[in-house]
Amino acid sequence: MAGQSFESQEERLNEVLSSRAVKRCCIDETGLGRQFAERAQKKFGEYRVERVHFTGPIKEELAYPVRTMFESRRIRIPRGSEIRVDLGGIRQEMTIAGNIRFIGERNANGHCDRFWALALALHAAKNSATGAITSLNGIVYGANFLGPRRTFTPRNNIFRINLRR
Repeated sequence: MAGQSFESQEERLNEVLSSRAVKRCCIDETGLGRQFAERAQKKFGEYRVERVHFTGPIKEELAYPVRTMFESRRIRIPRGSEIRVDLGGIRQEMTIAGNIRFIGERNANGHCDRFWALALALHAAKNSATGAITSLNGIVYGANFLGPRRTFTPRNNIFRINLRR
């Protein structure tokens, strides 16, 4: 939604969150996302919208499940160079103090925003009792921030993103 006004972005976010298929949403409230997260949480409730302030430990908690999902072949990378560049652009570094830091390569499309969007989506999809994603079957959302309409359907214990135009 590059080049769109904040108002039109917020309207689109509200459309997505109004869908019954969206049970829970996590929004990066760091920087410009703070207003979106605050307003969405006020409108849709604290359970449906979780505000996530990106810190080192939070990024670590979000990044490792993405890696685990790919390594276990439970999620596949959809076609498209932008998302592939973002998913491959995250680097893990150790600071002098021994802390882990995740760095996203900056390019024309941002700094690995799609990687963090996937990480937030996986975090939002966790089941509160088990801490694991139990099913994404039937979740459909319309054309949104990432582009065309998508349907998540698990097949052979692998989550695939099917693109429909």
